[in-house]
Amino acid sequence: MEPAKQGRAVFAEAGPAPSSPASRALHAPAKRG
Repeated sequence: MEPAKQGRAVFAEAGPAPSSPASRALHAPAKRG
């Protein structure tokens, strides 16, 4: 599976759209940390 698709799946579970800046802010630090 492509990493982009994996990211979308994670965002889909979280709720907000993957294109949402708020969604990125919530998940980006979590993935890096």
